[in-house]
Amino acid sequence: MADRYRPKPTVQRAREGNPSKTAIKEGVIVPRVILAEPDWNEVFKASSDPAVELANVRCREVASEEWRRMVPVLEIAAGIGEVDHATVKDLCVCVARIDQAERDLSGRGLMVTAERGPVKNRAATIAAQYRTQLARYIRELGLYRVPELQSPHPISTKPSRTCGTDFPRGKFARLIGSLHRKPYPSVRGIWAFLAVILTKFYIRQGGHVMPSG
Repeated sequence: MADRYRPKPTVQRAREGNPSKTAIKEGVIVPRVILAEPDWNEVFKASSDPAVELANVRCREVASEEWRRMVPVLEIAAGIGEVDHATVKDLCVCVARIDQAERDLSGRGLMVTAERGPVKNRAATIAAQYRTQLARYIRELGLYRVPELQSPHPISTKPSRTCGTDFPRGKFARLIGSLHRKPYPSVRGIWAFLAVILTKFYIRQGGHVMPSG
């Protein structure tokens, strides 16, 4: 859903083909540069605790891998500049922290034992918060995936006909049932339709319909 208070970035609107067909303002022109990878040792600093240091080593590796994967794509698709350095770095940190939280969930489980009994693992809440922030960075950098406007194999919206007969959909549709919702008309609808057709046939032939009873 579009955010009424936060308009879409210009790059994202251009990538989506500008569905609203409104004029796209050029905005601030940022010169393109090749972003230098940050020193992850400054972001995930060394710790005297072996467990924390082991997690930080893993975070450095994940963040560095994400940076090398994302930056070449952003330089071509989004035209990032030096002002985007902090955003891209925070995006990589989010990916590393999500990996850390998921590894903790895999190791200790979703429920952990506390003083008052089993409680929810806080890593699940942390992972959800980082995913929310990651989605904001993705939107800010214009990395939303553009869905296909038309499927190569369009799905037919016509109702299937299991009785092998094509029935009209005009003013007799209310007599034979709604063909848009039913695959075939009801028996009562078929008899009503035939009665109307026979009546019109006799009238056109100059005849008359015999009264019942």
